[in-house]
Amino acid sequence: MEGHAPHNLKLVSVQVMIRHGDRYPLYAIPRTKRPDIDCVLEPDRSPSHPNLADFVNHMKKGSEAQMDGTLNSLARFPSHSICEMGELTQTGVVQHLQNGQILKENYLKKHKLIPNDWTTKHLYLESTGKSRTLQSGLALLYSLLPGFDWKKINIKH
Repeated sequence: MEGHAPHNLKLVSVQVMIRHGDRYPLYAIPRTKRPDIDCVLEPDRSPSHPNLADFVNHMKKGSEAQMDGTLNSLARFPSHSICEMGELTQTGVVQHLQNGQILKENYLKKHKLIPNDWTTKHLYLESTGKSRTLQSGLALLYSLLPGFDWKKINIKH
């Protein structure tokens, strides 16, 4: 049972592996119309999240992030009015903002696994070279550590 252990044991580390959130289809079905799904993040559109607008603003400031190789060239959040193939949707971003909140409640507030003065040694991030996986990870991270310092984040490919 998560969170229930003998009093003499202490949780010291957590590894979280995620898959990308909801995405646009990877390929078109022949002789069918592509679905018109808007991938611009709009806080007024459902599904939404109370931190969605702040997330977008924070992602716009991400030029200081330390990312391996081609990750630097990927968009930090979806922003196409018509989704591209395989692109993360607003639903996918919201899913990971919610996941990050749950992790924050359990592992930061309850178990205090990341100190207030955290450094890169407290947090390790890895992503594939697909924008949907990077964006999913960043959404989860933002909800876990709102307003995080981009200089402290090192994302490996």
